[in-house]
Amino acid sequence: MIMTAEQLVEKVKEIANSATIYKLGTFGNKTINGKRQWDCSGLLKGILWGYPENGKYASNGVLDQNADTIISNCLDISNDFSNIMPGEVVWIKGHMGIYIGDGKVVEATPNWDNGVQISTCANIVNGAKKRKWLKHGKSPYIEYLQENIVNNWIACLQLECNKQGFSNQKVDGIAGKVTLASCPQLSNKSKGKITALVQERLNNLGYNCGSIDGINGDNTQKAIKKFQQDNGLQVDGIVGKNTWKCLLMI
Repeated sequence: MIMTAEQLVEKVKEIANSATIYKLGTFGNKTINGKRQWDCSGLLKGILWGYPENGKYASNGVLDQNADTIISNCLDISNDFSNIMPGEVVWIKGHMGIYIGDGKVVEATPNWDNGVQISTCANIVNGAKKRKWLKHGKSPYIEYLQENIVNNWIACLQLECNKQGFSNQKVDGIAGKVTLASCPQLSNKSKGKITALVQERLNNLGYNCGSIDGINGDNTQKAIKKFQQDNGLQVDGIVGKNTWKCLLMI
């Protein structure tokens, strides 16, 4: 691994806030009229090669690949954007960007402001400069920490609670009183996106719900009850305040 996902996110945000311009075939190695030039795949490659500071072409074992090849070499490729993590590659044919969290992407594009800029991931939220992506995946050169996985799950939960009208909270991946209060009670016959997020969390904690289908069926009920038992909670298969508190680790 060359850097962590957190470091990559901070780097692309820094570049997006500097003077840039889109130029096919560049990776932060050239400037024109005081603006540093990047293309979409060059944004990731250039950073991994050490640009714009002390870069060296094709260094650090990172190959010179285009957007389509980069996504094909990613890990955990998916078209389900509910589980995307900050630092992942987002892709449509011939183009890519870096997801930075909170429904935002940094991409190098001639569109909008012509350069490296922050855009909206339309798969997750609505906003200015929006684009709908087809796939996302984890770069093999980036370390995605377990802590980031937990925080990303919390952010997805916060976003979904907002979408369903349970809250209007900041989507920051940090669980506190507001997040806990927004989580609805899930009956033993619940269905939907929040149920799917509970399934995802339980699976990651080692409580096997089976497939993440958003249906609180037999396997999910067994996993919830085992989780409740192990955490000294009332074993009723209902995801209420105390069960949410343990799932959120608060």
